[in-house]
Formats: sequence, structure tokens, C-alpha cells
Amino acid sequence: MTPLLLVLASAMPGSGLPIWSRSPPAVSILDYGAKPGGEVDCTQAITRAVAAATAAVTAEGPAGVAHVVIPRGLTFLTGSFSLATGVYLWLEPGSVLLASTELSGYPAVGACSTW
Repeated sequence: MTPLLLVLASAMPGSGLPIWSRSPPAVSILDYGAKPGGEVDCTQAITRAVAAATAAVTAEGPAGVAHVVIPRGLTFLTGSFSLATGVYLWLEPGSVLLASTELSGYPAVGACSTW
């Protein structure tokens, strides 16, 4: 949820975060095969959308930014996915990312002795 708060705060004057001079590229997960309804695993579609957004950020240069858009009012089932630097997750009002209960959709995390 932090990326959502960061994206919303980024457009607010005085937030200390950059205000973009133009709208960043927006990549809808629907364009990459995500199926709404919360029954079909959309992890791969979201991963493809993140890859497209990452390419847009790379094309923009070091200050590049892009949004991966979770469309308004729809629910999408997903496992784990990662965002690249400059790629923000934009959840439109009423959208839901539903965490999969399939454990194979999440990477194993080893013990951390530095906690």
C-alpha cells in the first residue's frame, strides 16, 4: 500500500516529492492480459505490465517514472510481483489486488539473523 500513498502524495505541492511536469506513462494491466473478477491468477499479466512500465522508465532516463494501473472498481487475483525503480503501482478508486492463497505464487524467504 505504500506505493499508492507515494503516488498520491507525489502530486501534492509541499510534499517534498517531485511534481511531474507532464503525466507519467500509464500501463494498464488489462492491456497485458489481466482478467478481472478475482478468480484467474493475473500475476504474469501484472509482471508483463511492470516490464512495459520499466521499459518506459528506462527510455525516460534517470528521472523516468511510469505507473502500472489497476483499473477502477475491478478485482484481480495475484501472487508476488516486484516493481522497478521509478515504477509506481496506481490503484484506481475501488480497485482490489486480491492475494492468492496458492503458496507457489510467492518466493521462499530465508531466515534473517540481522533483525
